[in-house]
Amino acid sequence: MLNKIKLVTEIEKKALDLFYTQEHFCPMVYEQWLLLNKEMMFLEKVRNFKGSIWPIPLWQDELDKVIAVPDACNIYHIISVDGSQIYPDRHIKGRCFLINIGLVNFCYQDTVSSVAFESVPFVYPYKDEQLYSVEIINGIRHGHELTYGFEKAKDVLRSSSNGLLLFDGSFIFWHLDLQKGLRERFLDEYLGCLNMSYVHKIPSAAYISSPKSKELISILRLFLCNFDVQNTSLYESIDGMVDSLLVCLYLPIGYRTTIFKNTSPISCAYPDHLKPHFFYINVGKEVARVEFPAWMAEDIGLINKVASYIKDQAQKGDGYPVVLAEAHEQAVIKAVDRDFFYTYLERFTQKNYGQYKSSPYSQKLMHKKVMRV
Repeated sequence: MLNKIKLVTEIEKKALDLFYTQEHFCPMVYEQWLLLNKEMMFLEKVRNFKGSIWPIPLWQDELDKVIAVPDACNIYHIISVDGSQIYPDRHIKGRCFLINIGLVNFCYQDTVSSVAFESVPFVYPYKDEQLYSVEIINGIRHGHELTYGFEKAKDVLRSSSNGLLLFDGSFIFWHLDLQKGLRERFLDEYLGCLNMSYVHKIPSAAYISSPKSKELISILRLFLCNFDVQNTSLYESIDGMVDSLLVCLYLPIGYRTTIFKNTSPISCAYPDHLKPHFFYINVGKEVARVEFPAWMAEDIGLINKVASYIKDQAQKGDGYPVVLAEAHEQAVIKAVDRDFFYTYLERFTQKNYGQYKSSPYSQKLMHKKVMRV
């Protein structure tokens, strides 16, 4: 049982480390950011610099340029996909795990708009727990999200000049470096899905709420240390800062930043037309990060459309894109759904497999289900 009094004391004692806010850095950082943006040749220096210890993005226009996001048109399609899972549980005798994929399709019209919901479960049996780590199951789920999303968008958005496939998360597959072998297992599959956006010209983007990226901060680090990255004392004061807090200092509500190109090691494995690009957008209640493939970054008109749909969705969702929230609702496996999954496993095993007629649960789990004094 959690000792709540001790917990409160612990949080209060470590508050300054837990909550790093603008007040810690605002005056100094904004001043240095303004100085950086006066350095006309800084981008060229970044391009030629080979000794960075962080991914340093490249950018298209002025580093601090702000672009007003237009209002969305009245007629557009937007699709979103999300996924969730029930991981393998060794206390359940039905040896499997569940992935659930949810999809939402909003079609906005001048007269009558429509919405369609879908969810599709995938059950995976397994014999060896070592073959299905949490990272591998997450990788399988992510593959289903991308495949299902692009297949649906290919059919729905092909005939629409105003459409967007929007994912929750990132198009930079950082998680593939968390465990040995993940990149080899999943990267080609993921890139194959992303390539569908290029082949079928499906506008697609990934939305990151409350992003913790530090790519713009790394640009500022280079400026503060004059490219001497080993001299950590010159930039350690901003190590706790993230891009979204920096962008808050100069980006008004309803505006986006210029377009940046990600240069992380995983992105180097992408083909040129799929390399991840991104901008930050102030949707009112937060600064969010939006990622998209390189072929889209070359079309500013398309990027403006995408930004307008995202702004409109965030307004409809009171600060968070409503299409993402609804896709999550379709995908999430709630307690009642989890109970149904386990109950059906129990009934199925009792009916078909004599050795499990007693219970599909381990004794440990059975004891957790019943409170004993």
